[in-house]
Amino acid sequence: MDFLESCLDEIALEGLDGVTVSVLWMRLGNRQDFPLKLDDDSKIYIWSWLSRSTDVEFYELVELRHPLVLTNRFQNVCPNAGVIVEVEPPKDIYPISIVNNDGVRGSCSTYKTRHNITAEIRTSPPVALSQAMNTWGDGLVIVASQPCRELSIYGPEQRPALEINDLQYCILERVGRSRYLGEVTLGLASLTVFGESPKSMFYHLKLLVRMGIITKQAESMNGWEHDTKPLSS
Repeated sequence: MDFLESCLDEIALEGLDGVTVSVLWMRLGNRQDFPLKLDDDSKIYIWSWLSRSTDVEFYELVELRHPLVLTNRFQNVCPNAGVIVEVEPPKDIYPISIVNNDGVRGSCSTYKTRHNITAEIRTSPPVALSQAMNTWGDGLVIVASQPCRELSIYGPEQRPALEINDLQYCILERVGRSRYLGEVTLGLASLTVFGESPKSMFYHLKLLVRMGIITKQAESMNGWEHDTKPLSS
């Protein structure tokens, strides 16, 4: 059942914002070594499992998100200079809004406006995938539980209660959402989205590196050296 764990991991890596069903299929289609062919039958099976899983909850957004556009900055390489060229990034559909409420933390700009519809999904029998899409469409988001989200970004070998503050957690959450590509510290699409000074961001990242949660490597972009922060796992 590894593919079901992969599904839960992809939902968890999307953070407290959660993932729409269409983006979940996109993420699974881009997941390395995902063992299951994504067709109509497998999607129905995955949805059936998720609709019963207590590791996730379902929410309805008041306003639909902009479509997620997956990008790979490593594909924008100058053939002459051999460095990554920065291009205009797609719209960021996950604005930073730090949440810490009753054991739930992360970044979610719709945390106070979205509606929990888990009970409407988890009826007996649960709502079918086709019915859910007809009723809510891309207004439906799936959010992994706090323990599942922490497991995905901390890794199984980390201590269960890490001494990091809310900002550092949200930075880590952002890095997790970047999957295999990591995050850069400078540029149009980077960790500057948090509005921290370079000195402050350096301190936060240094702490996460020292704790062994993230790794650090040099990346050449437009002739400058930037730091990427891929997950250590």
